[in-house]
Amino acid sequence: MNLAPTFRKSFLVMILLATFSLPAYAQNHTALTPLLVNLSGWQAEKADGMSMSTGGMRMVTANRSYKKGGQELNATIMIGSQAMTMGQMQQMQMETEEVRVKTTTIDGFQISLNYDKQENSGGIMVILGSNQNNTAMFILNFQGMDENQALKLAKKFDWQAMKKSAGKLL
Repeated sequence: MNLAPTFRKSFLVMILLATFSLPAYAQNHTALTPLLVNLSGWQAEKADGMSMSTGGMRMVTANRSYKKGGQELNATIMIGSQAMTMGQMQQMQMETEEVRVKTTTIDGFQISLNYDKQENSGGIMVILGSNQNNTAMFILNFQGMDENQALKLAKKFDWQAMKKSAGKLL
C-alpha cells in the first residue's frame, strides 16, 4: 500500500487547520521588518522574520544582518511571551577585566548593554514595551566594535516607531 498520497492529504489538512487556527498576529512580522532600516555605509541583507504560536505561547520576530569591513551587526525586534523572551531586566552594573554589563535608561527606554572587551563584541537590548503576558524588545548584537560605537548605531533605529508597532502586537 502506498502511503504517500494519504500522508500528503493528512499533511495538507494539518497545514490548513494550523493556518486557520492561528490568531491574526501570526503574520505580523511583516509589520516589523521595515523598522530595520538601512544604515549608511553598511551592507545589509534583506530583513526577514517569523511568526509562531504554540501551546498558548507566541513569538514574532524581525531580523536583519549588516556588515561593514570586519564589523557585523544583527538587529532583531522580538515580541513574545515573557517565558519565551527574557522578560524584564533587573538594574545591574558589573565590570571585570573581560566584560562590562550595565542597565540604564536612555530616552525613556530601559536598556541592557553587554560588552565583551576581549572579543570586542556584545549586545544591546532595548525594552519596547510589555504587558502581563508579553514583552517586546529590540536587540542589537555587534562584533568588531566597542559598546559606544554600537550604541550610536542602535540609536539610528527608531525605537519610538518600534514601540508603537510592537504595542499593536502585544
